[in-house]
Amino acid sequence: MAFFTDIKIAASDYGEGFKLISKLGLWKFTLIPALIAIGLAALFIWGGWYFATDIGAAIAQIWPFEFGASFFRSLSNFIGGLSVIVVGFFAFKHLLMAVCGPFMAPISQKVEDHLNGDKVVSEIGFMSSLVRSIRINIRLILIELLISVPLLLLSLIPMLNIISSILLFYASSYFTGFGAMDYCLERHYKTSDSVKFVRANKGLATGNGIIFNLILLIPVIGVLVVLPISTAAATISTFNRMNKKEG
Repeated sequence: MAFFTDIKIAASDYGEGFKLISKLGLWKFTLIPALIAIGLAALFIWGGWYFATDIGAAIAQIWPFEFGASFFRSLSNFIGGLSVIVVGFFAFKHLLMAVCGPFMAPISQKVEDHLNGDKVVSEIGFMSSLVRSIRINIRLILIELLISVPLLLLSLIPMLNIISSILLFYASSYFTGFGAMDYCLERHYKTSDSVKFVRANKGLATGNGIIFNLILLIPVIGVLVVLPISTAAATISTFNRMNKKEG
């Protein structure tokens, strides 16, 4: 029950996060991340379009027989396109969160300062934030891919596809929420301690990631606003939990 309660808490914190971004005048910190998001999105769309056919053709070569070759080529193209979309989606999120870490840190810090009664918490330098964001998100994408690739293959099997799709969405949401929460945790914990904190609060990470993924599906606007809003929301959830408050 606590897990699902935490999902609800993290999701509801998005509303408060959006309000605080406006109240504290934090939209100015989102311009550079928005431009980075547009550039990365364009790069991934181009890459997906370019490589999907090649991946499908490579998979099709596995089938050495004449019979069923046409069907297998069609299936291979589908698998190639699907793999590009899924892997690209995972990679885009974490690369965006890694590169934009130093720009999300001020948003997270100012939100936490406000929640803390304007008592300024210790700052973390630009390069320190960037290095930690890259390390964290490389770790997350590798683990996420390790879990998601088998689930993606299982989703091609009738009857198992529903369960595997749910697990795939859960894994994606958890690891995405992990990255958003770390913008706050980096000011308080070493990486190893942050991992322990998030594992102990899986519901908060998952709830944040669920809304993150849903916002990201909104054409154009989602890419531009998802990171600052999710950062503010994750900071609220993380701050309240560290201070044992239910949001």
